[in-house]
Amino acid sequence: MLTIMLGMAEYDSTGKAGRIRDNMRRAAEQGVTMGKAAVGYLNVRAYENGQELKSIEIDPDRASHVRWAFEAYETGE
Repeated sequence: MLTIMLGMAEYDSTGKAGRIRDNMRRAAEQGVTMGKAAVGYLNVRAYENGQELKSIEIDPDRASHVRWAFEAYETGE
């Protein structure tokens, strides 16, 4: 009985993982982002046809600092 329950739990977990992966792929194809934007970007929310769309855009206040940091790292400074 325990073996059957463990097998069912594993099957359910695999199914959930597949659905999450598919939903994340579909969202990425539509340009929708999930989670917090990286430093140098801003989370943006828009509504279209009553549906919330999440995306990111460049943060005009911080982008130049992030660019400088990568350029300084590249030169070894």
